[in-house]
Amino acid sequence: MQASGRRLRALDVVGRLTMQQTNVRGRLRADLKAAVRAQDSARAATLRLVLAAIDDAEADLPEGEAGLDDTAVQDLIRRLHCHCEEAAGAAGGVDGDPQVRELRRAERAVLAEYLPEPMNETEMVQAVEQALGAAQARSIRDLGRTMAELRKVCTNAEDLARARREARRRLGA
Repeated sequence: MQASGRRLRALDVVGRLTMQQTNVRGRLRADLKAAVRAQDSARAATLRLVLAAIDDAEADLPEGEAGLDDTAVQDLIRRLHCHCEEAAGAAGGVDGDPQVRELRRAERAVLAEYLPEPMNETEMVQAVEQALGAAQARSIRDLGRTMAELRKVCTNAEDLARARREARRRLGA
């Protein structure tokens, strides 16, 4: 009786863990399997790096806190993407190793596949117009409420910065 109770609790924990798996993480794992099967060692190594970074970030979470959600995973991937960009730039110097530079560029290309596409100009204008309407913004003093609305729509920091500039322009600042 007691052993089956433990098994049920264990299954419940496993069930909750699999439900917490994010869509991005599931896609990363599936793509890792495909890269290993295709014997694409560079892609597989990059995906292993990302999955290990996710596991490390989750290990640093406080006790009892759920795993990383899609947004947190994409932020982590974005940081890795920037790191690869900086490393490729450092390797591009006079004494830089062209193989390292090419490897970092390949890693950046793989990581870019998991980042959301930036908003185009028409999407940006529509998002700002909707945010201004939802916040009932009339002057620059309403920029805070407008930004709160824009944070719901903009998926990355670059889009949010562009939206802020557009909102400020429209509000006359």
